[in-house]
Amino acid sequence: MKYNKFLEDLEIIDQDHKNFSIETPLRDDAFEMSDDEKISIIQKNVNEILTTLGMDMSDDSLKGTPKRVAKAYVKELFGGLNPKNLPTSSTFDNKYQYGEMVVEKNNTVFSTCEHHHLPIYGKGNNSREWIYVMDHCQGLLKVFLNGKIGEFYNIGSNKNLNNLQITSCLLNIARKHTKVGAKVKIKFVKDRPGHDLRYALNSNKIKADLRWSSKTKILEGLNKTFLWYYNNQRYFDNFKKKDITKRLGDN
Repeated sequence: MKYNKFLEDLEIIDQDHKNFSIETPLRDDAFEMSDDEKISIIQKNVNEILTTLGMDMSDDSLKGTPKRVAKAYVKELFGGLNPKNLPTSSTFDNKYQYGEMVVEKNNTVFSTCEHHHLPIYGKGNNSREWIYVMDHCQGLLKVFLNGKIGEFYNIGSNKNLNNLQITSCLLNIARKHTKVGAKVKIKFVKDRPGHDLRYALNSNKIKADLRWSSKTKILEGLNKTFLWYYNNQRYFDNFKKKDITKRLGDN
């Protein structure tokens, strides 16, 4: 039979593996221990491994790593070994009359983990005009109270930084306030099609007619913005997918 021939060829190719089986070699007591118990034990072992390798396990960026690794082993990498976790099959109506397997591909996933690179499109030369949020709010209020009906006012800062500059500033700010990101390195990735090179506003009208201009310096605004997000992380824990859908729309 073809299958037996396959096994014979496999054994010839890898003579070092004398004992192999088409079944996973599990002990009889493999599932007597709960997942939480396994995670606890593996977590301690991973912590010991990283400590042995010289890692500072008191660092903010590494404190949760042993548990994350342990959960990945128990819940993901080896989660399928437990018969209780056998996947269920689902069916759906073939409304589009596909005649072959539908495959999702070319999906881009980015990670901001400190062990990975921080991606920036192209060479990071695309620039944007940046304004601190409170300055923008004060500009809107100024237009609401003193602007002429039917007139248009651009509310800007005349402060243009490209993506590489703004990213470098944020990384420097992050390093001052937390150890997380201390080892982050920038990586330039293929630019996206149609990426506008520059966004900028002419705010001369609001400055001349309403005597308004932004007050906050760019680094001061970035620092305040970073600290707000850093100190209000629990704010984002309350976000649910349905809330985002409701806010942005079903599309």
